[in-house]
Amino acid sequence: AGRSPWYDLRPIRPYALAMMYQTDTTFRTYRLIPDMHAVNIMYTLDCRAQLVDRLCKSMNSIISQLMFSVNGRVNSGGGRLQIMAYELQRSRIVDPKLLSQTEVSEFGHVRWDVMDPSPEQRSLDEEVGNALGMTGGELDAVYEAVQRLAADRSTKSKNVT
Repeated sequence: AGRSPWYDLRPIRPYALAMMYQTDTTFRTYRLIPDMHAVNIMYTLDCRAQLVDRLCKSMNSIISQLMFSVNGRVNSGGGRLQIMAYELQRSRIVDPKLLSQTEVSEFGHVRWDVMDPSPEQRSLDEEVGNALGMTGGELDAVYEAVQRLAADRSTKSKNVT
């Protein structure tokens, strides 16, 4: 009696970021623009306005890709990796406050794949690596680990009949 009818669509709260929860190789986090809504294959994230761009950068970094790859699960066929909300909460990310405040809207238009990183992706990862005091060799090792995890998932999925 006190419930709203199923057709009562309340206003949708605007979220700041959206992240695909399933991927072949690379989890992408997008900054939502006004009047853009995430679909049901995305997690929506909210944060303080001054941290939106920096959090987006942190979540798109190779360090976060490693965390998501380790905490995610392969259960969707074809080697696709999926991460549930509680697994996402377990994942450690780089503190967004350590990163520069720059616009990230261009991320939506750039090829973003850990198997073949674009110059923009490498630049972002260098900023994150510098914030953590990592050397170029250490950053390359993280790339290698994430690439190996993605390749192993793909190979294993092809061997299952």
